[in-house]
Amino acid sequence: MADIRDTLPALPAAPGYDAHLDRPGWVNVLANEFETFIHDDRVAALHYDCARPFHPVRMHELVHELMTPERFGTVVRSAGYCRVASSANVTGHWNHVGKVIALSPVSLDDDLELLLDPWADTDPLTVGQSLAFIGLDLDREGLISALDRAVLTDDEFLAGPSAWAEQVKRLP
Repeated sequence: MADIRDTLPALPAAPGYDAHLDRPGWVNVLANEFETFIHDDRVAALHYDCARPFHPVRMHELVHELMTPERFGTVVRSAGYCRVASSANVTGHWNHVGKVIALSPVSLDDDLELLLDPWADTDPLTVGQSLAFIGLDLDREGLISALDRAVLTDDEFLAGPSAWAEQVKRLP
């Protein structure tokens, strides 16, 4: 899998700052280098990493849950890379601030079957989800559980990419 730091352009370091301060906080969360400069125990960050793509309907429901502060604490920012089963060959950029969320295509993998082959010589941006969440009073276990429920189940995953697209077509 590609290193997240290799996907961003090099930025000159400002005097008095470490190189990791020149990147958005969510990139540092994905690289396991996040430190909050706000000294408040309520501020927390979470890196969610999962090889399975999101089920589109369950992901849609999850997004609405994220916007409800009582559900997981206040998720102020979430960002990273993700895949949705209905378009599993597309790596999406998940970009959420406050009450606004956008999912934009970043890269397209020509052969999705190669991504699922552990012996294939591929270097995708992400295979599944690599998302950073930053917020106040985060319920980490609750958020991870909700994210896990939003990805494909064992049976859905084992059915493979062609079945994922067909299953989505049958949804109401």
